[in-house]
Amino acid sequence: MSGEGRTRDPASITVGDVMVSNVLVVHSGDSVDDAVRLIVDSVITGAPVVDADHRILGIVAESDILGKRGQTVDEVMTTDVVTTTEDTTLDSAAETMLTRRIRRLPVTRDGRLVGILSRADLLRHVRHTHWTCDWCSTTVVGLRRPNACPHCGGETWTFATVPR
Repeated sequence: MSGEGRTRDPASITVGDVMVSNVLVVHSGDSVDDAVRLIVDSVITGAPVVDADHRILGIVAESDILGKRGQTVDEVMTTDVVTTTEDTTLDSAAETMLTRRIRRLPVTRDGRLVGILSRADLLRHVRHTHWTCDWCSTTVVGLRRPNACPHCGGETWTFATVPR
């Protein structure tokens, strides 16, 4: 992420700053066995299903494979897919993921898949996000500015990302 080690406006951090752009996908018509192999071998919990033009058709997740019967990913995938764009704020995307209870958020540009944001990506980002209380210098991590310092009750914070 740009601005590492320097103060940055947390509202300016976007999905494009944190997403994975080299997305592992399965294609329409692929077998469920192919999807299982990809998920297990890559240690992921699901993958977007795309057509030949890289347009997202669905998501195939562990729960789809374990809970549904079918020979191809088209028969078991979830088709009601929530997507986002690269310029969506990270805070907004995280809120969508938490309220909709989804683990991965495909990122599209002009209808084509260009990235994916997972809960693990959010956690990796949070690990390097520090809010420092301006009153007592207590540091906490999180996507959002804390309301009050747990140590002194201070209400003003300095935001910074630390080098990975």
